Amino acid sequence: TTLIVLMALVWLVSCRPKPLPKSKYVIGGWIADLPDIFIQKWRPLFEDYLTESVGKTFSPPVNFQLVPVDYTANSTSEILIDEGSVDFIYTHPIKLVCLESSRQFTVIATQRSLVLGKEAGGYGGTIYSLASNSAIQNVYDIRNKKVGLGQFLASGGFALPYRMLKEDFDFDIFTEAKQLVFYQNDYSRALFDVMSGAIDVAFTQSGNLEATHPEMLPYLRIIHQINASFQNEPYPFKTSTQITPTFSLMAGPAVPWNLRLRVTEALSAINASHPAAAAAQISHFTVPASYAISRQSALRLGIMRDRGATYDCPDQFVGTYELLNCPDGYIK
Repeated sequence: TTLIVLMALVWLVSCRPKPLPKSKYVIGGWIADLPDIFIQKWRPLFEDYLTESVGKTFSPPVNFQLVPVDYTANSTSEILIDEGSVDFIYTHPIKLVCLESSRQFTVIATQRSLVLGKEAGGYGGTIYSLASNSAIQNVYDIRNKKVGLGQFLASGGFALPYRMLKEDFDFDIFTEAKQLVFYQNDYSRALFDVMSGAIDVAFTQSGNLEATHPEMLPYLRIIHQINASFQNEPYPFKTSTQITPTFSLMAGPAVPWNLRLRVTEALSAINASHPAAAAAQISHFTVPASYAISRQSALRLGIMRDRGATYDCPDQFVGTYELLNCPDGYIK
C-alpha cells in the first residue's frame, strides 16, 4: 500500500501540465475610434482581466498585452501576424473573414454589445436620408444622388447595404450613385452632412445614430427599414439589412488549444456588471457565431479575392480607388 501511494505521489509530481511555449501573448485589436481610445476601453478586459483570470492558471504564469492594429499602413493585422508579433486579433466582421481565409485565424469568442442599455449580438447597416427630402422615398430614389459610406471594409457602413441593394433590388451604387463619399467610419460627420444637404444619403452601422445623436432621429428617414432578428431574438435597433455578428476575438494557429479554451471560458464568465465589461461597453462574450453573411458580403463586393487554394483581402491602406472593383462593362 505504501508503495502504491508513493508511486501516485511521484506521478502527481512528475506529470504537471506542460508549460506554454512563451510567457507573453499579444492581442491586436481595432475599433472605429482612435488607437488611444481603443487601448483605454479594452485594456481592462484583454490585458488586465485575462492576465489575472487566465495567465495565473498556468505554471509558469503568462501575461497578455494589448496593442492597436490596422490604424496605420505599417501595423496592419496581416503584417503583424506574418512577423509573429500578435497571437490574437479582436476586430470587425469583414476583417475577421479575411483573416480567417488568408491567415487561418479562428474565432474563439463573439461579443454581445450593450448600447443604451439594449443588448445585441450583432449589427446591420442603416440607410438614412433627410425626412424632408421628398425626392428620396425608396431604394431606387438613391439613383444619381450623393451617397456617404462608412469605410471600404465596414460591414454596416458599406458591405451589408451594398449586398442588400445588389441582391434584393439589382441596384449597384457603383454605377447608380452620382458620387460616393467615404467617411472612414465617421458616421457622425456623414449624418451631419445629410442634415446639411452636403450629401443625400448615408450608410451607417445600425444603432450608431441612436447611441450618438438621438436628437437627429425625427429629421431622418430610413430607406428600406426591416424588422430584423438575430439568434432568435428581435434586433433592438432600426436597420435596413440583415444582421451579422459583431466583433469577435480570434486566435492564431500557433496558440495552444488549452490557452484558447481558458480564454474563451474567461470571456464567457463576465457580464455587464464586471468593471472590464463596463469599460468596453459590452454585455459579455458567447461561443463563436457564424459570419456567413459577412463572408458573402465581402465576396459580393470583391473585398475577398479568390487566389485558388485560399482567399485574400486587399491592403486597406492602398487607397479606396485601388480597392474598388467595377461591375462588368464598367471601368474606373
